[in-house]
Amino acid sequence: MPTYSLETKIRALNQLEQCDGDAAAVSAALNIREGTVRRWRRNEEELRRRHSVKQAKALKRVKVDLLTKMLERGQELLALMDAEALEKAPLNQLASALNVLVTHALKI
Repeated sequence: MPTYSLETKIRALNQLEQCDGDAAAVSAALNIREGTVRRWRRNEEELRRRHSVKQAKALKRVKVDLLTKMLERGQELLALMDAEALEKAPLNQLASALNVLVTHALKI
């Protein structure tokens, strides 16, 4: 008996919706046994919940990666600035630069 990925199951369930629940049509289109497609339809709520959790985890990983890269880039920029330039910079410019970094970090 073949093993199907969660994505394949969700694709089949989405096709079921498009085919007005015609499991035979979906079965033929995806080359999956009709009984398997019907079983997935019976378990649709759980499959969609698992898929949603999986997508949320993937999105969280992407956000963490983006935030890490942004913070690394911020550190690189800070390293390029010398102490004298920072001391001479007006407070409003420093505050504005910090605000931009924090705002971007919070948006992720």
